[in-house]
Amino acid sequence: MKNSKCFSLIILFSLLHANADVVQSGKWSSSSTWSEGEVPTSSLESPYTSLTMGSSGITLEVDSDQWVDRLNVGDYTDTTILIDQGVTLAIGGCASPKDLITSSSASNTIHFTGDGTLSFGFSKLSDPLINKSTIVFDVNVEGKSHWGNYFNTDSSSNITINKNFEVFGQANFNGSTVSVNGSTFSTDTIIAFGKFSLSENTNAKVRAINGGNWDIQGNVTVTGAYNWENTRMAIKLSGTNVIGASASLKSTTTESIGCVLLSGSLTSYAAENAVSFSKQTYLISSSADNPYVLTLNSSNAINTEGAASQGTSNFNIINYYLTYADKTVTEHFEASHAKIVLGANNDFGSFTYFDGSSLTIETNGFSSTIGKFVAYTDGASFTFNLSNHSDFTLKLMELDNILTFTDEEGFLRAENVLVFEDSFGEYAYICAADDGGYWINATSAVPEPAAFAVAIGTVALAFAAFRRRK
Repeated sequence: MKNSKCFSLIILFSLLHANADVVQSGKWSSSSTWSEGEVPTSSLESPYTSLTMGSSGITLEVDSDQWVDRLNVGDYTDTTILIDQGVTLAIGGCASPKDLITSSSASNTIHFTGDGTLSFGFSKLSDPLINKSTIVFDVNVEGKSHWGNYFNTDSSSNITINKNFEVFGQANFNGSTVSVNGSTFSTDTIIAFGKFSLSENTNAKVRAINGGNWDIQGNVTVTGAYNWENTRMAIKLSGTNVIGASASLKSTTTESIGCVLLSGSLTSYAAENAVSFSKQTYLISSSADNPYVLTLNSSNAINTEGAASQGTSNFNIINYYLTYADKTVTEHFEASHAKIVLGANNDFGSFTYFDGSSLTIETNGFSSTIGKFVAYTDGASFTFNLSNHSDFTLKLMELDNILTFTDEEGFLRAENVLVFEDSFGEYAYICAADDGGYWINATSAVPEPAAFAVAIGTVALAFAAFRRRK
């Protein structure tokens, strides 16, 4: 019985040892690297089934083209896969288990490095391809998927991309934390609802975006639109999003479904016209107590619907969404609520609103000109609120859809434009501007004499320059 137990333990130990393919750091071509003492060979037709590690801290140098079905580091961490220049390591092609790269804990790190290429050749899978791992891609990554295939990560994964990343399918980062620092990043549609950061050094090109919590410091071009059941758009951003001073975000699609849906918040530091949306843009929130917040810390960064500037662009204060039932898509248009916070001078061409919508602008002493307010349907009502507002900073070029009345002192005021100080709102005063349009003011004040003097002086200088040219 004693010998039988000993024999069983030997078998168990042998099985466990056989599963640890890489037992020490070394080259793929070195027999001492491998548990069996033999160098495995692989090919596209016959990939190595499962590449595993025997301990933490192992570095495997891939010095020739190799194909494996999956990499599983188990309980071990600090794994490094070094891919030599001119060499490709292909991972993928397995049917089950479906994970291409996995470990038993999201804190276990796997570092791909080198001047070679890491290639994912995966089939259509619904399960995560990268599961429970902290992965650093210091190597060029390419995905050889076909139409309808996916590059999936689960919500426990932390991904850092430091070189070129090109996947010919949809990239589903789900709730992962993703940091992109490489020079190029390319996928079909990208879905990312965790935290997605794009550095200044990165130029990204994607078909569509569906996600949230983006920090864009690089350049993103969206070339098309996403079209699946009740989700159709070029860009759909939710959560908390930032566009940096050197960044750009441009949707160039000509597809009619390629609208831009913005919910949550967006803070922009971008340069003039650096954010460009070729189709309709919707600012979406169904709650007046929790409006969509657009913070503009630079001037006139956003243009929409092919307009030349933000000052001629239209923004929809409309809750636009789709439902899908019985293979039929139905469009819905409802009231929305938005807040724009000015951190610089900004102009707007128009705001189109649905019945019951509201817009708040926190002007903060900055100047703004609004072309007009447009009702989505006849008779639609809306509320326009101003906060932290100074007189003679906001000009409205047309009073269409502004409900006006003359108060007891003979001043023209707006019934649906309220200027708030603390929580108390007063009907705004409307004062005709000498150069066209109407000032929307907090008080009945008239321009200071100094303002007239500056205006007269400007005209005089212009006249003098005209005489000199003649």
